[in-house]
Amino acid sequence: MGLGAGIFTKVFAENLKDTNCKIITIDPDASANFIVTTMCKDYNNVIIKQEYSTDFIKSFSGKIDMLYMDHMETSENAALQHLEDLKILINNNLMSENAIILIDDVGNDSPYGKGKYSIPFLLNNGYKILIHEYQVLMIKIS
Repeated sequence: MGLGAGIFTKVFAENLKDTNCKIITIDPDASANFIVTTMCKDYNNVIIKQEYSTDFIKSFSGKIDMLYMDHMETSENAALQHLEDLKILINNNLMSENAIILIDDVGNDSPYGKGKYSIPFLLNNGYKILIHEYQVLMIKIS
């Protein structure tokens, strides 16, 4: 767990606090969840789930407008896990019509880090790259 654990959730919670947006953060690590719970205790728009991403996705029935993928440390296993999770999301039509996906720990060159398999998969499933730096921001093409 890095020193930045929970920062993304806090920044988004602060910026979306006066909207009806709901932020769901998922992490199997109790320590990471403690940090994000502490950082976001004053935000009513944050739901914290202690479970694995794949388990959550398999039971989710809503639509996701913005997905931030930063689970696991950069590795072959992380790249494969990102792909598995995205296949479930896409195949079960869980992404909204104008969905945005932000994949962390990609880097500026190949092979795409955590996005090694998921970025090509998304490109073949109606998404395009909007920004490609250390993180890759992808949007759904309508």
